[in-house]
Amino acid sequence: MNTKVLSVGGSIVAPEYPDVDFVTRFVEMIKDFLSKNPDDRLILVVGGGGPARIYQKAFRDVTGTARTREPMQRTGLESWRHDSTPSS
Repeated sequence: MNTKVLSVGGSIVAPEYPDVDFVTRFVEMIKDFLSKNPDDRLILVVGGGGPARIYQKAFRDVTGTARTREPMQRTGLESWRHDSTPSS
């Protein structure tokens, strides 16, 4: 089994709002690839796009944090962990 990691910039998927046309075409492309390569698997990594920048600005405004990456990355990762944890 081959594993491929595909990273897609969030500004492509959701420049300001989710780009439904792009996502639809992207899903079809992924399905086509997987149907032709049944022994492969894909890991998709998608950035936050415009909505992420809105939340980053809110984080800076609320915390008074300077525009540095580490606190915002840590906050983004923690929110991802929270959202991806299965509920009981």
